[in-house]
Amino acid sequence: MDEKTVDLGISVGYKFSSLEEFEKRLNNASKSKTLRKESLCPAHIHIKISDSGKEFIVTSVNNTHNHVVTEIEGVDTFRDLAFFTRNMIMSLSSYPEIICIDATYKLLHVKAPVYVILNEDGNGESTIVGMGILVQEDEESLQWFLDIFKSQNTSWVKIRNIMSDKDITEREILKKCFPEAQLHICIFHVLKIFQREITTEKFKITSTTHNEILEILQKMVYSKSNEEFDTFLNKIKSNYPERIFNYLTSNWLHITNEWCSFLGPKVFNFMNHTNNRLEGINAKLKSIIQKHSSLEDFVDGLYVAITSLEKEKNARIANVLNKSKPLHFKDKYKLQYYKYLTPNAFEKLERQFIFENIKFTKCDDYSDEFIVDAKDLTIQATRSTCTCYFFNSMGLPCKHKFAITKYLNGNLFQPTLVLERWTMAYFLQHCSFIKEPHIQHTTAIPSGSSSEVVNIDILPEKNYKATLTSQERYLKNLAKQSLSEQLHEDIRRIILMIETGGGPGRPSGGLRPFVGGGGAISSSFGPPSPQYGVPSSSYGVPHHSDRIVGIDLEDIKQAILVAQYYQASTVSFGGYPSGPSKPSGSYGTPY
Repeated sequence: MDEKTVDLGISVGYKFSSLEEFEKRLNNASKSKTLRKESLCPAHIHIKISDSGKEFIVTSVNNTHNHVVTEIEGVDTFRDLAFFTRNMIMSLSSYPEIICIDATYKLLHVKAPVYVILNEDGNGESTIVGMGILVQEDEESLQWFLDIFKSQNTSWVKIRNIMSDKDITEREILKKCFPEAQLHICIFHVLKIFQREITTEKFKITSTTHNEILEILQKMVYSKSNEEFDTFLNKIKSNYPERIFNYLTSNWLHITNEWCSFLGPKVFNFMNHTNNRLEGINAKLKSIIQKHSSLEDFVDGLYVAITSLEKEKNARIANVLNKSKPLHFKDKYKLQYYKYLTPNAFEKLERQFIFENIKFTKCDDYSDEFIVDAKDLTIQATRSTCTCYFFNSMGLPCKHKFAITKYLNGNLFQPTLVLERWTMAYFLQHCSFIKEPHIQHTTAIPSGSSSEVVNIDILPEKNYKATLTSQERYLKNLAKQSLSEQLHEDIRRIILMIETGGGPGRPSGGLRPFVGGGGAISSSFGPPSPQYGVPSSSYGVPHHSDRIVGIDLEDIKQAILVAQYYQASTVSFGGYPSGPSKPSGSYGTPY
């Protein structure tokens, strides 16, 4: 053997069924004296997937002992990888107004950063809408990743806000790719940069002066008006070394609208000033994906992480949909908004109902424009517009509008001023929690100026674990409410009747059951509420001997529709044998 050649035990044409087999072959070769002697010498091996897709084939081997990794001409090398799922694409299509983007490190053994993009849905939940591995982390790779992101998401044109850090290269590419979007720098990163860059050694200042400057800079970040910002800036200019002001002028003052939390256009950024949402997602990824993973292990862990995050989110959505609504509010307008908005949006809006102490003056007798008296702020408001931060950032009515509308004896419930994304109807229409996760890996390997894109669809195994239907959950929750003792008895009899397949008795308390062999439900019920969804497919397709039980409770405004399919010959439910049976334990202990 040539003294400048390393024996790898693998040659062109070698086939193997798994990466484990390939690694084992290399480990066996490493035991040889030749390879151990030249252990620091790198080798370059290229593999491809066979036409059958069942094995790997070695296409070229560069095992020359030269201590330099050389690329073989005409063969592409791995550089970047992008991940998207159908749920990600659907989420961005439904909620495109703002995205957060950042990179996390130490997940891969090749030390490549993993870029994560997320958005915020109508209930304030964070959703990953794109991921990418950028080996080089250069301008070309980031440009490629964002181009792929745009090609997968036609709704990218609706993105209006992008939250990121202050990386100059990243910001320039983001501006180029999303010219209509306003960039925002995470204020946590801003304050961190101030602490790192403005030091006692670099600017030759004392520790006391250093702390004073950082305190003023923090106040500048949280300034609520241009006047307040200028006040703090003048303190820096007048009382501290000129080099501090010069540093701000060179690096920060030309982009104040990107890092000062209340300055510049903040239309529909939904009061997001940091990348805390993304930091939380990154922490969850690192809790599932092992640090310094191989690419293969990373992809496996990523699938588990995405599925877990989706299931956690779906569980929270289910809690929202099953949450018992209060029968009344003292304020009728609050009740109207409560029914109209998602819980997260209502929580933010409810704070705006504290408007009794707001003072304002009318501009003139011929318009409905008012000037609101606010500390260090000049706010102009009408019935339909307001210049305040909350109204423009959230797309929800603000306390100033409520105060003026009440003064004008108007209706405080103004759905036309609510951004559609916050409505419960829109949220339910674009909620994907009833769908199985569907992973679509989009893999790209750039070669020069061109890129080859390969789409691989992977369907997860179906989860056949039995679960309560939405109707069953509704009855279970209803039985736990503090209703009358008679109504509790009625509900227990309903459950017993459904599970035992009992006949159409007439329970007390105004309960009217309807049982028929494949007949239609009484029209007195009206259409079923859309929040209950379709009956579970686990009950099979109904036929002429199936029963549909409709129940009307006079004590409840909206009828409860319970549809359970079972065969008359076996009459079983919930796993019990046919014939008389006891009530299911899934409904809880009767009162």
